[in-house]
Amino acid sequence: MCAEGQGTKDDKKARRRRKWQTTGRIGYLIGAGIFAPFFVTAIWIGYLSWIGLLVGIVYLSPGILSPLAGLTGRKRLEGFLSWLSVGVPILLALAVAVAAIWPTDNGEQWKPYRFDEEFAVLEAERSIPEQDNAAIRCQALFALLDVDDHAGFFFPAGRKSDVLYKDTWTRVEHPEASQWLDSYDFAVDELVRAAGTRRFRWPLQQYTYDEPTVPYRPVGHGLQLLILSANRDLGEGRFDEAIVKYSCAIGMIHDLRQQMQPLEFRISYGYETRILRLIRRALVQHALSDRDIAQIAEHLPGADDSWLAQATALFRAEKTRYMNLLARLYEVNPEGEVRFSSQLQLSPDASPQDIRWLRPYWPMNMPLDPKGLHHIAEDHFSRLAYLLEPDRLPLNGQESTASWTDFCRVLANFYRWFGEMAFYRADEYITLRQLHASLLAEQRGTWLVLALRRCRDEHGLWPSSLNEIPEHVPPEAFVDPTNGGPFVYARVDDSFSLYSTGINRIDEGGRARYIKERNHHEDDILIWPLAKPEPPKPRSKDAIMEELKAIYGEDYVRRKQEDSNGV
Repeated sequence: MCAEGQGTKDDKKARRRRKWQTTGRIGYLIGAGIFAPFFVTAIWIGYLSWIGLLVGIVYLSPGILSPLAGLTGRKRLEGFLSWLSVGVPILLALAVAVAAIWPTDNGEQWKPYRFDEEFAVLEAERSIPEQDNAAIRCQALFALLDVDDHAGFFFPAGRKSDVLYKDTWTRVEHPEASQWLDSYDFAVDELVRAAGTRRFRWPLQQYTYDEPTVPYRPVGHGLQLLILSANRDLGEGRFDEAIVKYSCAIGMIHDLRQQMQPLEFRISYGYETRILRLIRRALVQHALSDRDIAQIAEHLPGADDSWLAQATALFRAEKTRYMNLLARLYEVNPEGEVRFSSQLQLSPDASPQDIRWLRPYWPMNMPLDPKGLHHIAEDHFSRLAYLLEPDRLPLNGQESTASWTDFCRVLANFYRWFGEMAFYRADEYITLRQLHASLLAEQRGTWLVLALRRCRDEHGLWPSSLNEIPEHVPPEAFVDPTNGGPFVYARVDDSFSLYSTGINRIDEGGRARYIKERNHHEDDILIWPLAKPEPPKPRSKDAIMEELKAIYGEDYVRRKQEDSNGV
C-alpha cells in the first residue's frame, strides 16, 4: 500500500511538473512570437545590419524551436536550444559590460568621421571666383550692420508696420522712417553694387549642428533695407531705382537657395513672395510707361518650373548631411583606422557623452565601414523620389502620430530614428514642395498681371478673359502649378480678380483663411486684388480676447486666463 501510495504521489508530481513545463513552453513561445513581429519589421524597414540579422536569427530561432521540441518530446534538442537562446543575451550583456569598462587608447587622436570629400565635390560644382562672390565683398558690410536696429518705432502699436514693407510710401508720409532709412544708404548702395554684378556664395553647411555659414540676420536685415528703400523710391516716382533694388533682392534670394538647405528655401520663398506682390501692386496701380513695364519683364523671375533641378540639388546635399549625422557614431585616427565612437558630441556647445557601452549595439544596426552609410542615405531619400515628379503635388504632409514602425525604429536604432524624425522628415520636404508650387503660382500670376496691364494700356480696358493676352506672356504662365489647370480670372468693374485654387485644388473665391466651424483651411493664392495694408491700431485687452475666442474657442481663452492667474 505504501509503495502504491508513493507511486500515485510521484505520478501527481510528474503530471504537475509536465503541466508547468508545458505552460512554460507556451509562454516562451508567446515571448518569441512577440519578438518576431519586431524583428521582421526591423528587417523590412532596413534598420538591421547583417550582424543584427544574424543575432536576431540566433536568438529568435531557438526561442521558437525550443518549446516546439519540448512539446513534441525531443528534450535533448530542447535543452540545447534553450541554452543557446539564453546564452545569446548573456553574451551581449557581457559584451556591453566589457565595452563599458574598456579604457580608451589615445582618445585625442580619434576624431569624428566626416564625409568631407563628398562635400568638396559639391563645393567645386557651385564655386565661383572670389572676385565674383558678393558674399565675400559684403562680408564687412554684414558685420557692420546692427541687426537689432529695426523700424519698430514707426507706429505706437509696438510692432513693425505692414505699410512700409508691403506698399509704397514717401518721406512726407513717414519722415521719421525716412530719416532712419537714410542712415542706411551706404548699406543699400553697397548691396545694389554687389548683387547687381555678382552672385552670393557661402560655404555649404556640412553637418546639422555646425555653425551656420550664412549670416542669416544680417542678410535678412539687408533684404529688408532693399525692400523698404525700393518701396520709398516707387512711392516717390523713382521707378528705375525701385526695380533695380527689387531685382537685386530677388537675386540675393535666388542665391540663398543655392545653399541647398530647407531653411534657406523657406526664407527665400517668403521674401520673394513679398517682392512679387509689390511688383504686382506697381503694375496695377502706378502710372507706368511701356519702358517701365519692359524693365519689369526683363527682371522678373522666369515662369518655368525649376523644382526638379532645385530639389535634386537639395536632396543631394541633404543626403551628405544625413550621412555626416550618422557618421558621428564613428571615429577615425590619423592612420585612417575607423571604429565606433567612444564619445558622442552632437554640437560644439554640448558636452561629450561616453557611449562606450553602446559599442556592441551599433554593429547590429550600422555598417562596420562608414562608407556603407551611402546605402542607408540612398534608401531613406529614395522614399522621397515621388517629390521629384514635377506634375505630382502632395496635398498634405505625413501625420506626426506614433506608429508600430516608429516603435521598431526606436528599438532597432534610436540614433538613426532621432535624426530622421528631427531633421530629415518626409513632411519637411513635402512642405517645401508645396511652398515651391505656391511661389511658382505667384511668379506666373505676376507674369499674367504684367500681360493684363499691357493689354489694358493697348485697349483701354482690362481683358475679359486670359485668352486675350497670349502674346504678352510665356505659355507656361497660364498653367496654375497647384492644379495643372488655368488660373481663375474675372473682370470686376474697372479692375479684375485673379487667383490660384491653392494646394487643396478647391475654388474658394480667392480666400485664404481657417474656418473653425468646419475645421477647414481655405488656401487660394490671391494674385489680385491684394489687401491694402493698414497701420496697426492699439486694441484693448477685451478686444484681443474676443478675437482669440472667435479663432480658438472659449475653452482655449479660459485656460490661458487661468494660467496667467496662476491657477
